[in-house]
Amino acid sequence: MTVRDARGDAVVAEALIGGHGGYGALWWIGVEEHARGRGLARRLLGSALATLTDDLRATQVILLLDDDDTDATAQDIRDRTAAGALYDRAGFTEIDVLHAFIRPRADGP
Repeated sequence: MTVRDARGDAVVAEALIGGHGGYGALWWIGVEEHARGRGLARRLLGSALATLTDDLRATQVILLLDDDDTDATAQDIRDRTAAGALYDRAGFTEIDVLHAFIRPRADGP
């Protein structure tokens, strides 16, 4: 799902969703920094939830909030306060904290 600027040239917000077997997943919502503060994330979340529940028939929706990269320096740390508040207002409840792992390909690119 994408939101484009007024001219339709550039994507300023996007969401990735999926669903299977009664479950919906909101993998991410991202809004470009210059487009924040205009309610795009809220509207995009509403559209994503409608698609998941109405079209994909999800009875439960999970989402993941990347709290931060553990290797980030102090200036790289992202503030997720606004995202957490958005999800709280939409009725989500924190149930778990996940840890991400990566395994590079052993044979190269």
